[in-house]
Amino acid sequence: LKLQDSNNRGRANYGELKTKLAGKEQEVREKQEIINARDEVILIKEEVIRVKDEAIRVKEEELTLLRAQLADAQTRARNCE
Repeated sequence: LKLQDSNNRGRANYGELKTKLAGKEQEVREKQEIINARDEVILIKEEVIRVKDEAIRVKEEELTLLRAQLADAQTRARNCE
């Protein structure tokens, strides 16, 4: 009878441990999903920064071109005087 009680307690403990393990495994999966989502957000933000940097570079090129056109127009205006 004692052996049977011991076996029953062992089975109950095993069942509890198995349930706890399943819960912990689920927690780990959920935390990994959060980490993956954060990584994705970081990648998106990095891409946004790259796009903004490229837009700044294009605007700087446009500004350089406009300055050259202004200088050319000023030179032509002086030559007409």
